[in-house]
Amino acid sequence: MGVKITTPHTAGTRPNAPPRIIKKLSAAGANETRFDSGDGRMMTVADYFRLKANRPLRYPGLICVEVGSGALLPLEMCIVPPGQIMKKQLPADKTKDMVEFSTMRPADRFKSIANGLNTVLAYGQSEYVRNFGISVDTAAGPLPIEARVLPAPLLQYGRGSKQPTIRPQNGSWNMQVTFAQSTKPQTIERWLVVSYESQRRFTPAAAKEMVEGLVSACKAVGMIVRDEDPLVKWENPHGHIAD
Repeated sequence: MGVKITTPHTAGTRPNAPPRIIKKLSAAGANETRFDSGDGRMMTVADYFRLKANRPLRYPGLICVEVGSGALLPLEMCIVPPGQIMKKQLPADKTKDMVEFSTMRPADRFKSIANGLNTVLAYGQSEYVRNFGISVDTAAGPLPIEARVLPAPLLQYGRGSKQPTIRPQNGSWNMQVTFAQSTKPQTIERWLVVSYESQRRFTPAAAKEMVEGLVSACKAVGMIVRDEDPLVKWENPHGHIAD
């Protein structure tokens, strides 16, 4: 899994204790997940917190997380600290499906969503949805609402642009065709690049190519980049990103 969690509300947890990393999730809820209590007897996680920790669970049916030490922790006891990066790559077939879905025409995408509500997602037959008291009336169809398309604003470019003004069509426009220059191009005095990817996957050569492309794009719109060879650092994605 790789997600870090803290458990400040469990007994024995030290203040400012370091986060623990989720190893895997239990297949059953805390009221059905059992472990050896140390005296040869098997005990459920829910019973342990009720009897040993004097902390009855509010949601004993929720699953547990297993951390690196092998301890099982109820999901309701866990807090996920902010600022974490999850580096989980989609399988190739799922990536292909996502790209195909995102490039569908609006009518085809709408049809796919409507079919999914009735067949693939099967909201009305989902035990999880019913347990949360949610119901979806698919027979009524989508909810119609009134909408209007606002006129696109007129964009003005700076001196040196082939076309001084342009009005976007269908929400987009091509700056390269007009050789657009910014009206007030700014100067980048100092900057650096921080990569949270490994050097094996994002190599120094790839970083150099990326920097050159960014500098070139800035110059194309009239910006000035003082340092064209910035510092490039590779950092731990699971470290203290906020710092």
